[in-house]
Amino acid sequence: MDLSTTLDQLDEEEKRADGTMLARREAIDELNSTVVWAGRSAEGLFLRAGEEELAKRVRSSTRRPPRPSVQQAADDEQQPDGESPDGESPVDEPASGSSESQASGS
Repeated sequence: MDLSTTLDQLDEEEKRADGTMLARREAIDELNSTVVWAGRSAEGLFLRAGEEELAKRVRSSTRRPPRPSVQQAADDEQQPDGESPDGESPVDEPASGSSESQASGS
């Protein structure tokens, strides 16, 4: 085996790995959106029924920042040094507002 054959094989393996990772991220994003939808639906139904304690239990956790979507991850790979498409560095900001303040308004 020569060097060029080995490099070609490595390129093919890298492409397959990238495809697998993209498919994995898409599946996780779909699952996350389904879980969030189900949790918000249950929370709304419990609030509508006057069961605020149960609504709090099914509310999504806001302690962790959300995982970047597949599109964001693809965009990040294209941007040098982790800059966002608008040229600014990404900044973690706490979520503004809470579900409780929104839920109590209904």
